[in-house]
Amino acid sequence: MRGEVSHLPDEIRLSDLVEMRKKHPCGSAVWTVTRIGADIKMKCAGCGRVVMLDRVEFLRRRKHVITQGPLAPEVTLGLMPPASAQGTAEKEQNHPDTEGVQHVRPEQT
Repeated sequence: MRGEVSHLPDEIRLSDLVEMRKKHPCGSAVWTVTRIGADIKMKCAGCGRVVMLDRVEFLRRRKHVITQGPLAPEVTLGLMPPASAQGTAEKEQNHPDTEGVQHVRPEQT
């Protein structure tokens, strides 16, 4: 089983609900991803224990993703703004009430 290539995508999202290959001593095999990066932090759904694994180890040990997190990894890592925030910024720039208005900073004394 060592060296087996996983058929699961390498994408890991914040708040993913994953089932791991081995059960935790509390009896649960279900974990929630609470932090992503070089290491993956996850919380046991059974007892609440928090464990960190490096990304490669996490990808090897997970069995399957039960539910995927709501935000793409690029958003949770801060590489891309969320779609809702991006839309808000565009609305502010194109707002009809601010058209032609120049924003002037007050001089500091």
